[in-house]
Amino acid sequence: MKAPRVHTIAVDGDWNAATLRYGPLQRTAIVIGLPLWHALSDPARMAILGHEVAHSVNGDTSRGLIQGTALRTLQTWAEVTEPDDMMSGYDGFEGLFSIPINLAMLGLSGFFTFLFNSLQLVLIRPRLRAEFYADRLAATIAGVPAMIDSLDRLRLERAYRRAVGAIAIASRPTGELFAELQAQLDLTPASELERARRREAKDPLDRDPTHPPLNERIALLGRRPTSTAPLLAIDPARMRTIDAELAQIEPRVARDLVEAYLAALS
Repeated sequence: MKAPRVHTIAVDGDWNAATLRYGPLQRTAIVIGLPLWHALSDPARMAILGHEVAHSVNGDTSRGLIQGTALRTLQTWAEVTEPDDMMSGYDGFEGLFSIPINLAMLGLSGFFTFLFNSLQLVLIRPRLRAEFYADRLAATIAGVPAMIDSLDRLRLERAYRRAVGAIAIASRPTGELFAELQAQLDLTPASELERARRREAKDPLDRDPTHPPLNERIALLGRRPTSTAPLLAIDPARMRTIDAELAQIEPRVARDLVEAYLAALS
């Protein structure tokens, strides 16, 4: 794809993958959500990586120096200025005195959120086009069936959340999280995927308003020849080497996911 070199690979616990640019030299980083990586076949992994690499060549302005920095800055300012509590945890006079300050901070946070959403709205059309183009490039690299499969697996996020909840609530060892995730994926009936497709048809932007609906992305890919051979062949041995390296990070990712789940319940 003649894309610039990927300088950094990051790993987190999201049911997602992402591309970002950082630093004054605008270096490229790819973020791999380890739970999603576990749920993908080798061809679908190649497709997801191809999609993320394609963002460096598909004209996605939301990841550029000016627009991308503005979006990240506004989002950060909105999060930093939003108060956790109107009384800031204080009692008596101190608590009452903190109310007008926190109301002002809440208004400031709302202003930054408004600017962030407005800029997102301005960039939404080129961003959606960039996503379609990244799908197309990735399908050329990994094959149309692999790209469609990778998008379809994004609909299984509920299985991922059930796995985290099962480990956290039962106080099971966090090291069992990815085995539980695989069990939940194996137990997911086809009807759950079909319900997810129907939900998307009713509310196309419910899952992620910054990306085209999965139904539209898959339908567009379905119009391409599926018999065309992918440009890159998959080396299973190399994939297992990648799995072994990522396995070293699994305990930390699993622990963070369980801790975040329990914190959200408290």
